[in-house]
Amino acid sequence: MYSIEGDKLSKRLITDQGEVIGTINDGDRILRNASVKHLIKQSSLVEFLPNVNYVKIYTDPLKELKRALTGAEMLFIISMLEFISYETGILQHCNGRVLTRKTMAEITGNDVKTIDRLTASLVKKEVIGKHKTGRTICFTVNPYLFCKGKMVSKTLTKLYEKSRWNKR
Repeated sequence: MYSIEGDKLSKRLITDQGEVIGTINDGDRILRNASVKHLIKQSSLVEFLPNVNYVKIYTDPLKELKRALTGAEMLFIISMLEFISYETGILQHCNGRVLTRKTMAEITGNDVKTIDRLTASLVKKEVIGKHKTGRTICFTVNPYLFCKGKMVSKTLTKLYEKSRWNKR
């Protein structure tokens, strides 16, 4: 058993035999064993590739998604993942220009007709959305399946909140 004695600035830890085994100063913290174990575990972890872009793929709907998509559709989606924009989920270049059907065809090695067929099927399956603003057509990805970053616009979640992939 230990006792603590001392003034406001410093307290001594003393055993029952009167031996001083340490001091506690203002600002010091006493850690529980669980906290110490957590810190030890954390010290064995490193932040992996901190400055590299990544896309989140949610694992809960993944089994169903694999069954719902054809091989060509899955390959198309994988090819488009790097173009998902932060927050809006729009498929676009890093300079903000949206991906056109022609660009998608060049990226995937398909013709525009194949892109039209793939995108129509993926829209029907609620994996992507096709939106027209003025004369511009853009595609978004379903944020309940994929997204980039921690924050997603409310508009994007509203677009897909009734999709079969929203299992919340």
